[in-house]
Amino acid sequence: MSRAYGILSTAQTISSEETMHLLSSVRMGINLGLIPDVSVPTINALFIRTQPAHLQKIRGTELSTADRNIERATFLRGHLSKDGGSGQKN
Repeated sequence: MSRAYGILSTAQTISSEETMHLLSSVRMGINLGLIPDVSVPTINALFIRTQPAHLQKIRGTELSTADRNIERATFLRGHLSKDGGSGQKN
């Protein structure tokens, strides 16, 4: 679970499928009290906002698969570091 959080927090490129798998592990870690550094609302928002259409809407342009994977990793790194365990920022 901590490894999943570490991967999400530092990845330079990541697929939708891997993101969903790792976010699920992180959410379980939060619920078990093993990952206090991020909130469940942040993880729930990331499940939605890291989907291909959402990433393209955020960027305002159509992205190739490779570009989406890079954008997704950048988005995850930014939002996981912003949360800081407060649960206030999504």
